[in-house]
Amino acid sequence: MASARRKGRGYEIRVSMGCDMNGKKIVKYKTWVPDKNYTPKQLEKEVERQKMLFEEEVKSGNCANSNIKFEPYSKIWIKDYGEQNLAPKTLSRYCEYLKRINKAIGHIKLKDLQPLHLNAFYRNLAEDGVNMKAKRDEKGNIIANGRLSPKTIVEHHRVISKLLSTAVKWNYINDNVAKRADPPKVPARDIEFLDENETKEMLKALNGESITYRTMILLLVYTGMRRGELFGLEWKDIDFKNGYLHIVRTSQYIR
Repeated sequence: MASARRKGRGYEIRVSMGCDMNGKKIVKYKTWVPDKNYTPKQLEKEVERQKMLFEEEVKSGNCANSNIKFEPYSKIWIKDYGEQNLAPKTLSRYCEYLKRINKAIGHIKLKDLQPLHLNAFYRNLAEDGVNMKAKRDEKGNIIANGRLSPKTIVEHHRVISKLLSTAVKWNYINDNVAKRADPPKVPARDIEFLDENETKEMLKALNGESITYRTMILLLVYTGMRRGELFGLEWKDIDFKNGYLHIVRTSQYIR
């Protein structure tokens, strides 16, 4: 049965769901604030109605456990989802982004998180000096005044959205507010690559290098394989007799 008690301007409604495997009571609760215009009799009836509605929510499995704050939830997500489903390099990148994300919104409860919070965070990421690992040009000047690129800001947004979509699936919240936020648009840009003449110059410059570096660069140029695929090669993958090289794994660098 649901119970209700006065708490601040409203009522705390609680529903007991028995005990877990360790004998600890499982209790779901929510805070309900009534309209100021209720008469005492109307208020009494509405409290009973809210108790009944909340009990039905809990029994149907539609009760959102949204009082948890973003930062502790993100740690649960990393352990219960990220470590099980993400590639090591992707997981490492998510953890790096979460350092900034949790500083900005980690103190906000999932149920209270709004698109405005996220938009303010994205604006902050676009400010000067945010990127502590900003690259420098040939003269030693910080490139783009230490601002994060729109692409990097959008990647932060995608991490938040992924965590919130899982929170909806896990019944912490009913809605992913990141879908209504406004991350920056990523401008299209031409991909930079070496043309034929530049490639020839690079290969000439390799003549004075060790066989290790010559082999790596030549394999990348002539096969088009990815860097992770190159690093994943082992001797057993190379068929010298028939002239075949088998790509069967990747090796990724993470911090």
